Amino acid sequence: ANVNSGAGGPGQNGNNTGAAGSAGAYRNNIVHSSYSALAAGSVTSGNQTICAGTTATAINANVSTGATNTYVYQWYVTKTACGNPTSGTGSTPNAGWIAITANGNTQNLSAAGIAQGIIDVGGGTGTFCFQRRTQSVNCYAWTTSVSVIVNANPVPSVAITETSGNTNNDGNICAGDAATLTASPNGMTTYAWNNGLPNGQTQNVTPASTTTYVVTVTNSNNCTATASATVTVNPLPNNLTPTAQTGTICSSTSTNIQIASSQIGVSYQLRDNSNNANIGGAVSGTGGTINLSTGTLSTTTTFNVLATLTATGCARQLSTVTVTVIYP
Repeated sequence: ANVNSGAGGPGQNGNNTGAAGSAGAYRNNIVHSSYSALAAGSVTSGNQTICAGTTATAINANVSTGATNTYVYQWYVTKTACGNPTSGTGSTPNAGWIAITANGNTQNLSAAGIAQGIIDVGGGTGTFCFQRRTQSVNCYAWTTSVSVIVNANPVPSVAITETSGNTNNDGNICAGDAATLTASPNGMTTYAWNNGLPNGQTQNVTPASTTTYVVTVTNSNNCTATASATVTVNPLPNNLTPTAQTGTICSSTSTNIQIASSQIGVSYQLRDNSNNANIGGAVSGTGGTINLSTGTLSTTTTFNVLATLTATGCARQLSTVTVTVIYP
């Protein structure tokens, strides 16, 4: 075959070989485009540690480079595979990594995207790792991963210890009595209380009125939580003044100790003031004057009266009264 430059073909410049004067057979010129290697870029944000329920800071990464200069980004997350190599193979991430459902074609991962990623892999606490995949045409590249550690918050409570009123440790005390507040769990770094109380796990309080105490505990990971407890303060019976119906009596006779304007819902117990021994039975208040019998007396005796609110068990000792005994 001869190189043909005649009318039958493009001639020598066309790289055509064939019979003279014929169209010949052509070898097409193919143009190959050459691109630089795709580079994923790097994550510029550091690892983070947060407490459960708080918001992480957005994860930032540089723009990818190379290939066609047109990039599609996708962020991935894992909880169980943070120790695995963090780069995928081609378009497929390593086992345990999943795409974040709330994330689209974004260079950086927002705080909301981080929160959604944590949800996507089951939530809770622990270490969550994030990395970005870049696609340019059919090329893929992966950044290294960055971690977000979510630490658990403490779960505090407040116990109230007291021996006031009808029932111990129920949080109900009588005016003037004390209660002990104990925060848990043990081992917190701080126990910060309201109402001007100092830092400490245990507090002794004597509130003048019903008061709610709030403690904020901080654990070793600097995560905090609060708990509260209310100490209910019940009033004492009215402070009435007992009087002797007859202040001076003969030996072997008796008289009454009287309570004027006695309080309904209160029981009144007459007692020997020397040893607080009960004398007779308790008498309930009526709103009017009640009588408490002294019984037969042979010596001058001083009495007191213990007034107790039956609903709460809150009691007050009323003032003393003396009955003088004389001999004929």
